[in-house]
Amino acid sequence: MCHIEGVRSYASYQGLGGGPVSVDQVACELERWPLDGVLGFIARLSLQMVLAGQDFADPRRQGQYLKWAIVDDFPAALPSAARMYVPGRVPLTSTSGVFITEQNMAWLAHAALLRCEGDTVTDELEWGLRRRLCRLLLIANDFLSGTAAATPSTLPERRSFALNWLRYGQFNRLFEPCNATLARLARQYVLLVELLPKHFPEATSACEAATGGVTLQRFFEILALIVTSVHSWSSGNGWLRRSAVCARIPSGRREIEMLLDRWTRTPEEYRRRFEEWQRDRPPVEAGPAYDFVPLRESPLIQMRPDELVCPVLPFLLSKMEDEPYFVLCDYLKQQDAQKQRDFQQALGYAYEEYANSLVARIASGDRGGAWVCRRPGLLDRQVGDDYLQRADTGVPFEHKGQRPGTEFLRGGEGDRVLGPPSALLQRLEHGDQIPLQVGRSQDHGVLTRPMWQQSRATGAILEFGEREAGSRPARLFPIITHLADLRVDKVVRAAYLTPLADKAGLYAEACWQSPQWIHVSDLEWLAALAEAGRLDLAELLADKTTNAPDERFDVHLFRRFGPPTVDARLTEAVPRLLAGSLSAFSCPEPASDEPS
Repeated sequence: MCHIEGVRSYASYQGLGGGPVSVDQVACELERWPLDGVLGFIARLSLQMVLAGQDFADPRRQGQYLKWAIVDDFPAALPSAARMYVPGRVPLTSTSGVFITEQNMAWLAHAALLRCEGDTVTDELEWGLRRRLCRLLLIANDFLSGTAAATPSTLPERRSFALNWLRYGQFNRLFEPCNATLARLARQYVLLVELLPKHFPEATSACEAATGGVTLQRFFEILALIVTSVHSWSSGNGWLRRSAVCARIPSGRREIEMLLDRWTRTPEEYRRRFEEWQRDRPPVEAGPAYDFVPLRESPLIQMRPDELVCPVLPFLLSKMEDEPYFVLCDYLKQQDAQKQRDFQQALGYAYEEYANSLVARIASGDRGGAWVCRRPGLLDRQVGDDYLQRADTGVPFEHKGQRPGTEFLRGGEGDRVLGPPSALLQRLEHGDQIPLQVGRSQDHGVLTRPMWQQSRATGAILEFGEREAGSRPARLFPIITHLADLRVDKVVRAAYLTPLADKAGLYAEACWQSPQWIHVSDLEWLAALAEAGRLDLAELLADKTTNAPDERFDVHLFRRFGPPTVDARLTEAVPRLLAGSLSAFSCPEPASDEPS
């Protein structure tokens, strides 16, 4: 099996000249240290990470911590420590000066919860503890990078390579200001509150049943309140008193406390949950580097009766964005597996409707001229989910609202992200020609199934364009949009998507240009650019295909247009959410007949 490990771009213990260290050695070392001290130090780091944003990756910010890691002596002193350590400066290393990431903090927090001493109270984070934990973070990067592997050559190896690269993308995403987090929450609000009930009317009643009476609307108002609270922790250290969280909220405390209960475990409960998680699922080769599901489920740890610590703050921010989905999904699965599948399909329809509206706004606002914009009907469904044409340029869209699934993120099966299944890959590897219909029916990957769909529909797309726009398109720019936060970059293209297309004969006709994978946030960005009179979509796609065909789409947009523009629909939804929060949680609670 071939691995791609992004942490190799970070400093590590062996990369700085240290010898091999085993996971068992680190586990035994952690048993010597108090759990509250370890989690408290990691919590402080993760808070600094979120507040600093992308600047946290600056070696000048991490230099002091790297110095501590260099001068520590577990399990032995680094041979070049004296040369690397320079007072008042970033350490002189031959590798990157960056070594603290969301991934190694999660690894260390998880290991500490399983092995550290939990009965002591740490009065202060003394020098020896800080130094030792920085060394353990440095060592953890060696564990996360795995072992060297041969360059992948076969399609199955290439797919494994690309899947691990995409898995790594789940980390280090949420270093952002409050308005960015609220915008992502607003997108979920639009999908689940405004659009989903049209396709799944039971959504609101299911949420109330799962939460003891909290409506979807109120759920999002609570989340907006907590988001703004978390982003105000500028003077905090990652710890909070449970009683203080709602102390200044005169109304709605029960609902907020219900949510905190869902996100909180004691260390003992965490260990039991991890044992259940491991027992219920088969082991996966990539698991240790990615499998932090129990910590994602409960990003708050209750160390003492009224004291909570959040060791990996980005996990809490991610939890707030995803919680409504998981509340509905888990409840419906317990009630009826078919209902859960219906809900997920309906969410796909809601995303398609949302994407349709964005494409329509792009078509009408494009400064290069209006596009013929069609949403193919039932008789033309194979054409795609949206189709634009202007002169001889056609743009067929496929919109995919599926989520990658927990099993993929922990290192398990990735067929729902990158298909087709292994049996088809082996046939392609042996030179078999796979009919496009077969590939389309057997590939369930959110990023790869649309390639088969669009390739199979070439003739239908050309005929549709000629019928609807009055002329047959000479060039087609295929676009695949997706709700899942998976970013297709040069590595994923070169490692897997391009070789797959070549062997399977996808996009083989001369009219096809290079396909583009666009996350929903990039589609929103395009809509905002169009309405601001800054976008010529045909020119943009032609430029990207010619000059940067494999570049990540959001990176290309940033190079062309500067920082992203938040879409108007989201900027309008955020004040509504915040106003709802203010109204819901500022009124006195009704009197109760129950004794206090």
